[in-house]
Amino acid sequence: MKIARVFPRRTKATPDDPLAFTGPPPKGGLPDMEEVHVSVAFTYDMEKACQLAEQWMKLGVPVHMGGPAFNMPRSEERRVGK
Repeated sequence: MKIARVFPRRTKATPDDPLAFTGPPPKGGLPDMEEVHVSVAFTYDMEKACQLAEQWMKLGVPVHMGGPAFNMPRSEERRVGK
């Protein structure tokens, strides 16, 4: 399963591969993906992460939010939208 990973900000730990993004969906072509995971490391990025999730939902693929800012195990990751 191809999963796009979205981060509200770039840090030293942010991955650098074709399925890692630090913002809204690019206007150019996107790689094939089946889901989008928005990863939130810091609570002060929650608002921006929610905005990003809304933008990525417009692509019509499932969007999930999770990460250390949620203070929950990965198995309890939250699905956003429908």
